[in-house]
Amino acid sequence: MVGQGYDGASVRSGRPKGVAKLIKDKATLAVYIHCPAHCLNLALVDAVKSVQATAEFLVLMEKLYVFVSGSYVHSRWVEIQG
Repeated sequence: MVGQGYDGASVRSGRPKGVAKLIKDKATLAVYIHCPAHCLNLALVDAVKSVQATAEFLVLMEKLYVFVSGSYVHSRWVEIQG
């Protein structure tokens, strides 16, 4: 292993006794980075929370998805495509 990336939870990344520290003790060249995908996700969540219209749109899209995915037409389409 030469690299490790985590979501920032202290149990994984904590300096004194986190998993990253335990790995670094065994493999001195292993590098720890905060997962860029998780950083991007956190930034997007904060951005969406700051724009009310965006948050409402995403809630609507989720409700629409739940409605459509539970419909007979959707399940029949999945059967045909399968």
